[in-house]
Amino acid sequence: MNKIRTILVITIGALSIARADHHSDSEDIQEVTKAVHHMYELANNLKSWQSMISSKGSHHFFSSGGLLNFITNDTEFGTIEKNTIRPKHITILPVEPGKVAVAMFYAEGSLKLKGSSPVDHYMTRASVVFVKEEGSWKIRSMHWSPIAGGQGTSSVSMKED
Repeated sequence: MNKIRTILVITIGALSIARADHHSDSEDIQEVTKAVHHMYELANNLKSWQSMISSKGSHHFFSSGGLLNFITNDTEFGTIEKNTIRPKHITILPVEPGKVAVAMFYAEGSLKLKGSSPVDHYMTRASVVFVKEEGSWKIRSMHWSPIAGGQGTSSVSMKED
């Protein structure tokens, strides 16, 4: 009888842990999906994503094919004049529940930054690494690559020559 009780306690405990982990993944998926949509709400309201950058900064490969850039909360971005880019087919991969997740999606639309040529058919694949800081998901790394038939941005670097 004690063996059966022990087996039941272990089984119920294991199921509870599995359910808790699954619930955490589901929560992360919902929260990070909202964070991806929030990125585009900011840009579509002519604001940058600076408020979403990790306090440790973020490494970015731009869709132009330029070199790796390190972005901080006070990095100056070009002024957005028009943005209709929207994320599509968002997939979230929780890496460490409640702490780290990767968002993978397509981004499509048009973009016009002040002083730059418009990008009329922006179409890229994106991978964004999010980390949870002080209760909200922040961007730690981004990688953008154009899809055949689409364009990336014309920006190649955040540094002035």
